[in-house]
Amino acid sequence: MPSEHCLSIQEMLTGQRLCHSETHNDTVLAALNQQRSDGILCDVTLIAEEQKFHAHKAVLAACSDYFRAMFSLCMVESGADEVNLRGVTSLGLKQALEFAYTGQILLEPGVIQDVLAAGSHLQLLELLNLCSHYLIQELNSFNYLDLYRLADLFHLTLLEKAVIDFLVKHLSELLKSRPEDVLTLPYCLLQEVLKSDRLTSLSEEQIWQNKWISRSPMLQRRVYHSMAAVQRKLYVLGGNDLDYNNDRILVRHIDSYNIDTDQWTRCNFNLLTGQNESGVAVHNGRIYLVGGYSIWTNEPLACIQVLDVSREGKEEVFYGPTLPFASNGIAACFLPAPYFTCPNLQTLQVPHHRIGTV
Repeated sequence: MPSEHCLSIQEMLTGQRLCHSETHNDTVLAALNQQRSDGILCDVTLIAEEQKFHAHKAVLAACSDYFRAMFSLCMVESGADEVNLRGVTSLGLKQALEFAYTGQILLEPGVIQDVLAAGSHLQLLELLNLCSHYLIQELNSFNYLDLYRLADLFHLTLLEKAVIDFLVKHLSELLKSRPEDVLTLPYCLLQEVLKSDRLTSLSEEQIWQNKWISRSPMLQRRVYHSMAAVQRKLYVLGGNDLDYNNDRILVRHIDSYNIDTDQWTRCNFNLLTGQNESGVAVHNGRIYLVGGYSIWTNEPLACIQVLDVSREGKEEVFYGPTLPFASNGIAACFLPAPYFTCPNLQTLQVPHHRIGTV
C-alpha cells in the first residue's frame, strides 16, 4: 500500500542535510535583470539627465543604503513611480544599475569618473570597492597624484592606502625622475608617507632639503591673519605685527598676491578696523571677514567687514550685518542661500547661527 511504502522510505532516511543550489541566485538575478530590460514587473523608474531606467525597489534597496532609506523611511520618493536623481549622470546610473543586477561592470577610462560619482552618491559600496581595485591596477608614476585626489574626493580608503604605499616604495626615484610632481604633494599625503616605518630609501631630512618651490615674501610680517583667493589673487587681511617696542599692533593694510606674476601689491584700500583670528568666506567676488579678536579690548568681535573686489579699480570695504554673537577663531562658509558660521569654541554643542541673506 502507498502509506506503507512511504513509511518504509521514512524509516530508511535518518539524517538531514542543508542542500544548496549553485545556480539559483544567479538565475533569479538574471531573471530580474531581464524583467528590467523588458520593462515588466518593475515598480520604479529612475531618471538621470532626462534618461529613464526601469528598476525594482527591492533590488535597489538590497544593494544600497541610499535606496533603502529612500523607499522605506516614508520619504516622498517611497511611493513615487518616478524618481529624479540629481548628482549622477545617465552614464553613471546605467553602469551602476548594470552592476546592481549582474554583479559585473566593465571599467575603462571613459566611464570611471561617472561610475565613481554614481557609486558614491547612491552608496553602492561594493561598486566603489571594485573601482578602487581597478584604479590600483592602473597606478603608476604619472597618475599617482590624480588618483590620490580621486581617492580623497570619493573616500576610497583602499586606493588612498595604495598611493601611500606606492610613494613609500618609489619616493626616492620619483624625486629624481619627476621632482616637480613630488613638490606639489598635498601636506596630508606627504605626512602619511613620512610616518611610514617602511620609508627607508630616503630620510626626512633629505626630503626637506630638496628644492621646494619658493615664492616672493609678504610685504609685511603678520600673525593670526586671514587669507582668501579671488580671481587668481590671494588677499591677506588683518592680523598682528610688532611695532618698534615689540608691542603687538593690529594691521589694517590689505596686501594681494598675483599667482601668475609672483608679485605682492599693497592695495589702496584698508580694513575699516583691524581684527585678527577672523573667519573668512568668499562669495561673488566679495570677501567676508567674520568676527575676530581685538588686542585693544582683549575681547572677541561681532562685526563683519566685506571687501568687494569684483570690479577692478572700484574695490571697496564696508561693514556687513553684525553677528548675533561675538566670537573669534571661527570657521565660515557659504551655503546656497543664507550665510552661516560655526564657532569652534564649544566642545559639546556647536550652534549654527544664521546671519542673514547677503
